[in-house]
Amino acid sequence: MFFLGLMHTAVVGFFLDVLTWIVNLPPEKMDQFGIVFMMVLQMFMTFFVFALIIIGMGLLYYTLSGIQDAGDLWEKIGKIGEQRKIRGLERE
Repeated sequence: MFFLGLMHTAVVGFFLDVLTWIVNLPPEKMDQFGIVFMMVLQMFMTFFVFALIIIGMGLLYYTLSGIQDAGDLWEKIGKIGEQRKIRGLERE
């Protein structure tokens, strides 16, 4: 909602005003240009938020599977005492 709410702030309006200074079109075409610009920005924000949700779901899946299965944790626990190290240094 934050990203989609950004579209209706003064920052986007200011950016659109600066864009109208650069692009020199008649007023009718400029209104159409503004509508198309806002539509493209809306689509970009929607796909950006959708991509963030998908990435978050992927990270959550691997986090929860790591918690459930404990992956290589059991192997590491089994190797405790096999190595001859004290505080990371080789023991004689």
